[in-house]
Amino acid sequence: MPILEIKIRDKLHQVACPAGEEDHLKGLASFFADKVEELSASYPNASDTTLYMMAALMICDELDETKKKLVQSQNEKISNQSGASNKEEVENAVAKTIDMVTEHIEYIASKLNK
Repeated sequence: MPILEIKIRDKLHQVACPAGEEDHLKGLASFFADKVEELSASYPNASDTTLYMMAALMICDELDETKKKLVQSQNEKISNQSGASNKEEVENAVAKTIDMVTEHIEYIASKLNK
């Protein structure tokens, strides 16, 4: 399993990731580092740990809002369609998608915490 060095606030963090996912993880780490830097500008006296926590909470909030919009969009689609079995299929697909996104974010968060 490849080990990536990710730089956040001038500190290097080593993170393991599945082979072939290096570029994706680098992109996510860059996104996270940008959030931390944005917060650092607003809270210059905050510790790195506090900035990391605040950035993680902001990203979780964005994820939560995206989930709500996805569910709302799918519910609107369902209400425009007929048939109970079709509605169940769509609801199951939405639930599966949300679970996959959540698992992926939890995986990345766990790697960033190591």
